[in-house]
Amino acid sequence: MESISSPAISPDGRSIVFSRGFVDVMTDQNQSNLWVIDADGRRLRQLTDGAWRDSSPVWSPDGARLAFVSNRSGSTQIHVMWVDTRETLQVTRVERSPSGLTWSPDGTRIAVTMNLHYVSQVTTPTMVMTGEADLRTPITQSEEFYRALKLTRKADTLLVRMPEEFHGWRRPSHQPLQQLYLMAWFEKHRTPASRQAIPTIE
Repeated sequence: MESISSPAISPDGRSIVFSRGFVDVMTDQNQSNLWVIDADGRRLRQLTDGAWRDSSPVWSPDGARLAFVSNRSGSTQIHVMWVDTRETLQVTRVERSPSGLTWSPDGTRIAVTMNLHYVSQVTTPTMVMTGEADLRTPITQSEEFYRALKLTRKADTLLVRMPEEFHGWRRPSHQPLQQLYLMAWFEKHRTPASRQAIPTIE
């Protein structure tokens, strides 16, 4: 059984790209590839081929590229295809599955939506400390987590960004500032019980 989903009309109105789903009989898994058809229904062409799930195609503003979601790399990531050559580039390496792809008007950026599991359950005051050069936990993930916490309004939260710092603030000149942030945050949120257990140091 086959299915069609996520049709998208090209900016010039001449083509329609869509995801064509099928069942891989060898693995008994649902898969999908990208296809494109002329708006008048004359030419039908396959853009991607393989036992993976390519879906949610979105045209770039100039109609030269397609952004789409695929698990071809082993996890669900965003890929960009140049329509004329069908050259494809993976542009994300994220832990959560992206969705809701939207190109910026100038075609230089792609906005996405990613679900943050359990963020609505966070009630403890949370300070997010991140280095702007962090490769292990990219700053975009820290910013996403911070914004989600702000939206839930269930816990006080603060985002601290340190320029030219990696995973964990390693530069000696930055460590005193890190300790000041930590002490101020814990002092702000000390409970009466903790004040008795840990007396203030004079």
